[in-house]
Amino acid sequence: MPKNDARAVSYYRLACKGGYATGCNNLGVMHETGRGHRRRDMRAAVKHYRHACKLGETAACVNAGAILVQGRGKVTAAPKEAARLFAHACEKRRAEACFNLASLTKKGLGVARDEAKARRLKQRACELGLPRACRELSR
Repeated sequence: MPKNDARAVSYYRLACKGGYATGCNNLGVMHETGRGHRRRDMRAAVKHYRHACKLGETAACVNAGAILVQGRGKVTAAPKEAARLFAHACEKRRAEACFNLASLTKKGLGVARDEAKARRLKQRACELGLPRACRELSR
């Protein structure tokens, strides 16, 4: 069966409007990558990621945060919001979110700089199964 990205976008939009977090996250991915659309739209991607995050999709919190850390496309950098999104997803046991929050905490980007806390967050990411975090802790 051939892929039909435009059709997928319409289904993801319906799912998102129906309150399905994964549909909102997938719609964000389609906007971020430009699949099913004429162009990439980072603002729309972040909008859908934020909504999916509020609905409980922790991958969407990480996706939105990744764009907001430094800004991309027409999205202005918002490292404080990125840190908040990563913290929310980390509390929900999302390893990548803990790792990303550790990086921000170590640099003092969007949050107070705190190397001890950054190490604890990286340790949590390792415990949650992120090999990259475990490798960095072993250095």
